[in-house]
Amino acid sequence: MARPPLAPAPETRPTTISGWTVVDVRDGTAVLDGPDGIRMAARGDTIPGLGRIETIVRWGNRWIVGTANGLIAAP
Repeated sequence: MARPPLAPAPETRPTTISGWTVVDVRDGTAVLDGPDGIRMAARGDTIPGLGRIETIVRWGNRWIVGTANGLIAAP
């Protein structure tokens, strides 16, 4: 039984969460600016509207915070 040929999957980009930016990261804690003001969040924390903070990483010269609902980046 022959299988149909594999088709390339479209590249999907992670969702960026609008209204949030990474202001700074200090000792593994991200300083986030959102609709309700400044919030501090570390990996594993749950923030309303964002979900669980999964990662806080440096990407080139920018900080990126990965959450359960998407990404937050420095401007």
